[in-house]
Amino acid sequence: MIRLPYLTEEAIASFIKQALAEDIGEGDHSSLAAIPEDTNGKAALNVKAEGILAGVELAQKIFHAHDPSLVIEVLKKDGERMHAGQVALTVEGKVRSILSTERLVLNCMQRMSGIATYTDRL
Repeated sequence: MIRLPYLTEEAIASFIKQALAEDIGEGDHSSLAAIPEDTNGKAALNVKAEGILAGVELAQKIFHAHDPSLVIEVLKKDGERMHAGQVALTVEGKVRSILSTERLVLNCMQRMSGIATYTDRL
């Protein structure tokens, strides 16, 4: 794996902190209003198109930055070919935490997977 000198753990942590602050600010008000604090659940990241998966490691960092107690099961790794209908990962824990982070996770993974898929085609 290639490591870029500017892509440090500190830079990634800063990106995650800033992105979550921009996205949810003081909290996901819909979840805060509608979901009891102690509600637990499980979510699956379903693949909707063929391509190359990217962003799994970043997704884990995002989930754990917001709530270290979330349990993530990785079913497909970064760089693997994916097919519609497959599940890339599952995340289990507090529903509020999952919902507060899912938009950032999906945005990052969609962008990164799109770049990886396009690069693979070239």
